[in-house]
Amino acid sequence: MSRPIKRSSGCKSFLVFLLGMITGVVVFLGSIAGTIYVVVSSYSIRDIENTFNVDVPLGENEIMDTKLLDLGKDLYNTIMNISSMTVQDLIDKYGLPLPADLYGIDVSTLYSYSISEIPNHFQELFDSVSLSTIGNLTGMDFSSYNLPVLTRNLDKPVTEAFDEILGSFSGEMSMRLLSTNFGIDLAGSSDMLSLFTDIPLDSLGGAIDYLNLGDLVDIDTDLYIETGATTLYVQTNRFEEISDPAVEVEGSLRYISDTTETGLVYKEMRYIQNEDETFSVNNEEPDAETTYYRFYEYEAYDPLIQTDATDFYVKGYADKFELSGVDYEPIETDFFRLNDLFADDLGTPISDYSTLTSGETFYIFDETTSTYIAIDECGIDGIATENSSFDTEFNGWLLAHEGESDAPMQVIAFSTINTLNNVTDDILRLPLGDLIDIDTSETSTDPKIMQTLSTSPISELSATVGTLTLSDAIDIDTSPESTDAKILQSLAGAVITNLSDEVNALSLGDAINIDENSHIVLQRLKDVGINDVGTQMTVVIDQLVLKELIDIQQYSVYSTTVSSSDILLTRFGDTATYLYTIDNEGNYYFDGAQFITLDATYLASPGDYSKYSKHFFEEMLVHNDLGNYVLINGFATIYDSEDATQIGLEHFDLVNGYIATSGEIVNDANGLNYVLNESENSVVEDATPNYVVTDVNYTKSSKMLVSLGNVSVENMGTSFSSMTMGQIVTIEADSFFDDDGIRNATPDNLAGAIGTRLANSTIGQLVDWGNLSLNSTVSTMLQNVTVADFFSHLQYDIGSGNIIYVP
Repeated sequence: MSRPIKRSSGCKSFLVFLLGMITGVVVFLGSIAGTIYVVVSSYSIRDIENTFNVDVPLGENEIMDTKLLDLGKDLYNTIMNISSMTVQDLIDKYGLPLPADLYGIDVSTLYSYSISEIPNHFQELFDSVSLSTIGNLTGMDFSSYNLPVLTRNLDKPVTEAFDEILGSFSGEMSMRLLSTNFGIDLAGSSDMLSLFTDIPLDSLGGAIDYLNLGDLVDIDTDLYIETGATTLYVQTNRFEEISDPAVEVEGSLRYISDTTETGLVYKEMRYIQNEDETFSVNNEEPDAETTYYRFYEYEAYDPLIQTDATDFYVKGYADKFELSGVDYEPIETDFFRLNDLFADDLGTPISDYSTLTSGETFYIFDETTSTYIAIDECGIDGIATENSSFDTEFNGWLLAHEGESDAPMQVIAFSTINTLNNVTDDILRLPLGDLIDIDTSETSTDPKIMQTLSTSPISELSATVGTLTLSDAIDIDTSPESTDAKILQSLAGAVITNLSDEVNALSLGDAINIDENSHIVLQRLKDVGINDVGTQMTVVIDQLVLKELIDIQQYSVYSTTVSSSDILLTRFGDTATYLYTIDNEGNYYFDGAQFITLDATYLASPGDYSKYSKHFFEEMLVHNDLGNYVLINGFATIYDSEDATQIGLEHFDLVNGYIATSGEIVNDANGLNYVLNESENSVVEDATPNYVVTDVNYTKSSKMLVSLGNVSVENMGTSFSSMTMGQIVTIEADSFFDDDGIRNATPDNLAGAIGTRLANSTIGQLVDWGNLSLNSTVSTMLQNVTVADFFSHLQYDIGSGNIIYVP
């Protein structure tokens, strides 16, 4: 049996190992400690920087050359007394690289406190932090909010910035503050709201009530300037430093600051100067450390001050009068540039701007027509009242600018919003022509009544219409040459409201044109009232003679000329009654001594004779300026120079004559032969007076009408029954009716006269009157046999059964 091997104890081995390790460590640490001691006692921080080429960020101070061992001892003593030391002491002693700014926060304010006191001063650190720093730390870009109040306070401490931001919400907020602090521009381009930029918002509603309508909407109003000596102004646009913000001066620019029970409150506009030397409005409560300025747009002209002034202005006024003190005066509106006023229509500048002479004509340039036009001088009637208005009937003021807005808008332009419901009276005082467009020029086509009423106040239209005449309402020409209806001319002065009565009072001559050329019935009814015309017409017509009722021409009327080929042969009181002309239609031949009805002698040798026609010498009227006759109602009347109705009438000669044609051969009843010379248009071998004639102006009426011309209508039937045929018809020579028995017969015994005429006529006459064609032998045999003889010689032949003539 083998001997068991004896093993060593494990615990012992571990202890030996641990002891050895500890011993080694001790030896190692001892060697290191020795080394460290040597280092810390022999080396400084600068030696370490140089040995190991490292940078110790402690700056340049004595600590850099202090041995590390000594430095350790000093640090130990410092740590033991750290509560009484400030951070700045540590920085100064050891050169610690602590930053003064941390994330934009100034932490250097804490370095003056001991380390134990620093927690007590964190609030001071927070109070110094700016709004922009907070934004950077939180990732918020406050400038992106576009709020001016934030933007202005970005670099201010948070507490100060918050105080100003929160303060902007307190107090009386105005539209200017809204815009200044929050970028909210309520006024914008509104002229109305811009007037209230600085008024507290809670007063805005009441302030608008006192606003003129012309401030609310754009109304271009008339502008007047006063004549006489004027105060001149120049446009200076000048800023003036204010020595005492509590003092205001006249003439500077003003703004609406508040309202009272009576209206708007105005204060002087205040400005501050910016770094770029521009000016900004600042109407907030004055700051004792701020310099303020006032602004002058226009100032009274002082030649000693405004030595270079070339443009001059005067105050302009509106046609609206308001109480100013104890007197009513026109409202001041705007300034007018006097350089725009000229002395004539050529554009000559006025010589003296300081005095505008009343009664002198001034001109302005009209851009529409590119001409210089005269402006109106106006004025008011008497002492001004609230109802006064400028009118061209008076003087003292010039209409320097004529507003283009409608007149009603101009009237209410200066009425406040809270009084608009009372402007009715102002509008009713307007002339109608200001309310609606009425053309009153000579070429106007507008109704006459509108032109007449154009100057009448609207409130007085009813009363004015009640006084208008018809000529005020419509165009009526009452001149002698007028072509307007007579009734309109007669009613021209009639008041419209009484027109019915005026019409009833008219006569027919007032209603229609009736003169000496009018129908006689109208002339007789001329003075009869219109309402009585119907009943009076029958009476008038019955009393009229026929020539007054219808046109009757007693004679043919001729005028004379030197160029006619027609000759008027006349016989003044000559006994000659007939005239014979050579033609192929006549029933006469001339045997050398007398004119004979065609008989057996002519029929036997017709080639030896010319045939003639027999004519009366006709009564006719021939124009002659010195003639003794005039035509009245178609009848020739001896001219009476004492009769005013005959003045201006054409004059005539009453002659017996015959119109012969050039070249015609004529013979009178005595056989005298006349030949008209074609070239001279005169009668050869005859001393009888004659006329060269042309125009037949009137053709005479029938014999019956001429005979009845002077018979009244009511006696017409009786007169006609007593007339002879010679009075009723014109009987041609050698005609069947050319018989004294027929000529003198009345209508009642005409049949008997015709029978007698037939019984006494010859067969030759019957042949001629009937234009019968008979055998020449038979015609010659029966030429002078009367009808009575002819029938008495007729017998019946039993043998032949024929009726035969037995001489």
